[in-house]
Amino acid sequence: MYVYVAVTTTYGSVSRTVDNLSHVPPHPTLSSVTLNFPTTHADIIKVFKEHVQANPAKPNKKRVAVIDSIVSNPGVTLPWKEMVAICKDEGIWSVIDAAHSIGQEVGINLTKSVPDFWVSVRWLNDGRTLVSIFFIGNRTATNGFQPNDPVALSIYPNGRFDP
Repeated sequence: MYVYVAVTTTYGSVSRTVDNLSHVPPHPTLSSVTLNFPTTHADIIKVFKEHVQANPAKPNKKRVAVIDSIVSNPGVTLPWKEMVAICKDEGIWSVIDAAHSIGQEVGINLTKSVPDFWVSVRWLNDGRTLVSIFFIGNRTATNGFQPNDPVALSIYPNGRFDP
């Protein structure tokens, strides 16, 4: 039912997760945007836009783009805010892998860029891991969850939810 759009620089475990999703029902298809470095933000935006326009949504299929905010290797920022804008124009849900954004990116304003999903992980000095998941906009969630405003969930390694 879904088409996942991923970038070739997507972090390995995220990329493998997206690939594994294609092997389970409803067997979404994968579409990969190739990025070659060195490059510019303007070229990344151009390649991304051309790719999603060349791969339009098919009947009864929803496109979901998985985008890194900061690519681990080669260690560069992607123009994720501009890519989110393209996703909005093309009717694609945006999932931002912002694992390195907290503490690295200055001036993050999710109410301005408004991705559909923004996920970040931070390792705290006391050994705990903080996972922040922000649901933005009016995406339908289960069990009556209404994501009208950004919501942060903190999940720790021992499995205990600690707001």
